[in-house]
Amino acid sequence: MRLPPSDTWVQLLLITGHRGALGSEPENTLRSFRRAVDDGCDEIELDLRVTADGELVVLHDATVDRTTNGSGAVADLTFAARTLITSSQSEILLSVRRLMPTADTGLILGRTPPIEDVITLCEGAQANWALCGINGLTPEGVADLHAHGLTVTAWPALTQKPSPKQ
Repeated sequence: MRLPPSDTWVQLLLITGHRGALGSEPENTLRSFRRAVDDGCDEIELDLRVTADGELVVLHDATVDRTTNGSGAVADLTFAARTLITSSQSEILLSVRRLMPTADTGLILGRTPPIEDVITLCEGAQANWALCGINGLTPEGVADLHAHGLTVTAWPALTQKPSPKQ
């Protein structure tokens, strides 16, 4: 059997982004899918699962154990019970709220502004979660956010540029 010339093989190959740009971006996210396209992938592979209430979710594993802080089979969980929709853009969260009035939504703030601003921004986005950098948060500030009905998620935030490697 004679094989076609090597340039024909290149034309026959499809580059597939497995779960998007797995290894470069968080798997199965829009960011990962966009990165795969930007990196030259011809197609994107993703897995769909069905929740107990019949909703489709994009998730590789049959359980949420590896990719979330929860556990259990996707097929045994309801969509609403497992979903927190986050964005740094209020208008996106407001659109989600119109489409899914009972969804949990979180406003990503990055570095934490004054607590009064966090409350105002979250209220304006109709978000019930505030996702903040830990710098600028105090126990009193978190208590104030809780008193306004907000759940708070915080993470370390870079406060200065890392020193160059020597």
